[in-house]
Amino acid sequence: MGWPAGLSRLWGHGCPGKILEELLGVDGGNYDTPDAGRWEIKFHSGNALLTLFHLEGEPKGHMHHMVRRFGIPDAKGRTSFRHTIHKGQSSHGFFIDNESNRITVRHPGVSDIVWPYWTHDRLITAFAAKFRRLITVRGSKRKNQVCYEQAYLYEEPKTTQFAEAVHTGIIAIDFDARTNPGTKNSRGLRNHGTKFRIAYDDLRHIYEKRKKFG
Repeated sequence: MGWPAGLSRLWGHGCPGKILEELLGVDGGNYDTPDAGRWEIKFHSGNALLTLFHLEGEPKGHMHHMVRRFGIPDAKGRTSFRHTIHKGQSSHGFFIDNESNRITVRHPGVSDIVWPYWTHDRLITAFAAKFRRLITVRGSKRKNQVCYEQAYLYEEPKTTQFAEAVHTGIIAIDFDARTNPGTKNSRGLRNHGTKFRIAYDDLRHIYEKRKKFG
C-alpha cells in the first residue's frame, strides 16, 4: 500500500495502528476483545515490543511497594518505577519465578516486600480472550506518513505454554508507575498499567500457525 493521503498525519507512536484500524473500519479501544471481532490487529515498524495486553498483578496495592522500594526520584519530586523484564534479564536484578499455579516477580536478597503475581489461569484467559487469531501488519514511517507493507496471519495460540513463555522471557513484563505528589491524593500512584509484551520475531513461539496474507 502506498502512502495514504488524508489519513497519514502522525501525532504519536500509536497513530499508525490507529490509522490502520480506521482504514479497516474497526474499533481497537477494547483491551479485552479482538479489534475486529474475531481477529486482533497489530501494527509494527521496527524493533519495539508489541503490547499483547494490560493486566495488573495481585495482591491489591503491590505497586505502592514496588515504586517506593525500587523507584527512582525525578526532577519533579516524583518517584518513578519504569522497568521491563525481558529475555530473563533485568538491569534492576529482577527475575521471574514460575510457581505451581502462578508467575511471580522477585528480586534476589529482598524478602520484606509484597511481590506482584499473576495466576496461570488469569494469564491464559487474558491471552486466549484477545489473541485466538492475530493479524500483524508491518510498515514504515517517514516524517508524517506511514506505508503498510506486509501482513501475516497467526492462528492456534499455544495457550497452555503462555505462562512458561513469561517465565523464560519470551514474553516481557513492563511496569510503568510513579508517585503523584502535590495532588489531592498525594499518596496515590499514577499507574500506566502493567503490560505483557513480545518481540515480533518471537510470535512464532506462541502460535502454531503463521501464514503470509496475500
